[in-house]
Formats: sequence, structure tokens, C-alpha cells
Amino acid sequence: MQVTNDLGPPRKRHSFVISVAGILALTTLCMVVSAIPARAQQPAGAARSVVRDVTGTIPRVRERRAVRIGDDVVQNEVINTAADSATRIVFRDDSQLAVCPSAEVVLERVGFGESSAGTTLAMFIPIGCIQFSSGPLMKAILFRTPSAEIRPYGTILTVTVSARGGTTVSVAEGTATVTGAGRSVIVPAGRSTLVARAAAPTPPVPTPPQPPIVAQMNTLLMMASAQDFGTRAAARSPAVEAPTDAGTNTFTPNVDGKIQSEIANDATPAFGPCAGSNGTHECGSRGTHGSRGTHGSRGTH
Repeated sequence: MQVTNDLGPPRKRHSFVISVAGILALTTLCMVVSAIPARAQQPAGAARSVVRDVTGTIPRVRERRAVRIGDDVVQNEVINTAADSATRIVFRDDSQLAVCPSAEVVLERVGFGESSAGTTLAMFIPIGCIQFSSGPLMKAILFRTPSAEIRPYGTILTVTVSARGGTTVSVAEGTATVTGAGRSVIVPAGRSTLVARAAAPTPPVPTPPQPPIVAQMNTLLMMASAQDFGTRAAARSPAVEAPTDAGTNTFTPNVDGKIQSEIANDATPAFGPCAGSNGTHECGSRGTHGSRGTHGSRGTH
């Protein structure tokens, strides 16, 4: 009886040591596995063109990396472009997303035939501008901004978002349903609408000349494409400067000039720290519409 009692405690201690070792091993395995899918998950698309400083970040693991030509992008990745930088991302269904300088885009959801909805795409654009061309398989698309939700249909469109959250949607092909403050408008090809924070979209009007930041993006990406074909012209050219006017004073006849002016210059109402005392709205729009968000010349609207 005494032998049995003496042998009991060692067996229990041995079992306890095994249990602790097992827990530690399982915890370590879980930590390793949880970190792997961030980059190992199935690519949503790849960067076809990259100009200067473009980064991608996966918030869950806080991994920030420089995006290079040919690099994959994945779901939930945050794409950021610096000043004088741009990128074009091509998704697996050949949909294309161009991102302008000083912009941020969150790839919230990218699915390819994973459900009955077919190929789907959802992204959040907190600031900056994008141009999007949907591929033949893309069935459901949702763009969110601080002031609007945009659902394109067979569309080529441009979305710009100012630092104050105002959203401009310009449709080149197809249509888009734009919603703000619980109200929606359908924007056909060749038309644009403006959505301020907590406001309904303006009635669609003929699209005015593109903002300077969009022109700069297109120039940067065109130069990158030329360089890819071996011209090297971009490497010898000076830095691109955005035009100062871009025709924003030219409006379509017989259309409400005030609405077109607001779309061209993103005259979203200032609020909070952006409402400068001298009327210049110093917070600006990081170049998304005109110069420093002043809506034309400094201190004017």
C-alpha cells in the first residue's frame, strides 16, 4: 500500500508536465498559423503598374511592404500611394483599379465564384481617387466612402474623395447607383454627381473636365506603361506637375453651373478643423480637387 502511494505523485507530476508542454506547443502552432494566411492567402490580383512610392498593409498582422510591379494583392489589404505616385491593380477577372497619388484604398472583400453571387468586390476609399473598369465576370461591386455608397454596373468610372469626405462619382461607361444620406440617384454614362457628408447626391449633370489629380494619375501610369515597353522616356522626364486649371471654368451650356462647379472643384462644406477663419479651408483635399481644397483661387469659392 505504501509503494502505491509513493508512486502516485510522480505519475501526476509527469502528466502535468506533459499537459503544460502540450499547451505551449499548441499555442506556438496557433501563433505561427495565424500569421501565415496574411500573405499566403489566395491573391485577389496583382500590381501591373507601380509609380514611385506605393505600399500595401494587412492590418491584422501590421505588415507594411513596398508594392512592386507583379506583386500580388490580397483581401483586406490597404493600398497607399504617396505624392507623385500611382498604381494600377488588375484583378483575377481582368477588372482594373487605378489609384491616384496621395490616396488610400481598402480591399475589403474580393471573391471569385465563392458564392452564388459570383465574382464580387467591395472596397473602402477614405481619401483620394480611383478609376475602375469592371471585368466581364464581376457581378457585384460596392465602393464605400465617408459620404457615399457606389454600386457600378458594367462600368468605367472615377471616384474622388476629398479630405472632408465629399465624394464625386463620374461615369464614363455603364451606370452607377450612388447613395448618400439614405437617398439614391442613378448616374448614366457621361454624367457625374457630388455627395457631401450627410447629404443626398446632387442630380447627375454632364461630367466636367477631370480634376488635376486624375490627370496626374493618368500621366504617371501612361509614363509607366511607356517605360515597360522600353522607351525609358519616363526615367529622363522631370517630375510631373498637376495642371493648375484643367479647364475647371468650362461648363456645359444650359446646365446648372453651380452644380457643375461643385463637381469640378469638390466644394464640400467645411466642418471642424477644416473650416479656416480666412475661408481657405486649410485642411484641403490632399490634391483630390484643385489646389489644397480651396476650390479655385485661395479664399474663393
